Amino acid sequence: MNIGLDHLFPRYWLSLPRLLRNGRGSSQSKSFTSDKVRKWVAIAAAVEARRARRVSILVLSFWLVFVAFNDGRAASLTGKVVAIADGDALTLVDASNVKHRIRLAGINAPEKSQPYGSESIDHLAALTLRKQVTVEWHKRDRYGRLLGRVFLKGQEVNLMQVAAGLAWHYKACPSDQSKDDRLLYAEAEKSATDLRAGLWKDPWPTPPWNSRKAVEDTDLQAAKTVRSVKTVSAPNPPAVHAPRHAPASARASGLEFK
Repeated sequence: MNIGLDHLFPRYWLSLPRLLRNGRGSSQSKSFTSDKVRKWVAIAAAVEARRARRVSILVLSFWLVFVAFNDGRAASLTGKVVAIADGDALTLVDASNVKHRIRLAGINAPEKSQPYGSESIDHLAALTLRKQVTVEWHKRDRYGRLLGRVFLKGQEVNLMQVAAGLAWHYKACPSDQSKDDRLLYAEAEKSATDLRAGLWKDPWPTPPWNSRKAVEDTDLQAAKTVRSVKTVSAPNPPAVHAPRHAPASARASGLEFK
């Protein structure tokens, strides 16, 4: 950036001595000069105020970037696990007796209704339930849960679930993991696959995201079917017209239609 003399000492300040020199003389000249000085001072004040606003905006922008950067960094949380919601979700209570719902990052466990869903929950419970764990989390998911890595005595629980063949390495959100972690999780999943551990005993296990999509598609198709049935109107019954005149048998018996 080229910073010249005019930037450091604006023209209105450089021209001020000249105006003061020209003001030495008649009262009319002094009055004219004082008006010019007041005008230049007013302009200078306005320019300086504008510059101050720009500096304030710049400082605020740097501060917001700094806050955003800090929010993106991992935070640490320690507590006792009190509940297991799924093979990749748990709840812990910290030292202040505040509950936190945790979603294990980088993995996706089978649904409860899927094969090995119960085994995945039992394995996570055996590892963490009623034990002190540390969570390194970096953001919240759309359900408000803390998304992070769970550590038990220095060992990463997320990775242990994958290595046991009771969770998939979830690759749809690569930004949730570092490059080294992605490689480590991929190797753990490959090892579990080769050993046919857990859910990999099935040669073609159904990932939970595909299972959820199948259920959603089935529900959508059922809803469309219900809507189509509702839109089909029942046929109108045939009109029944009463005879104008009573039949002869009715007249003979003394009965008439009115």
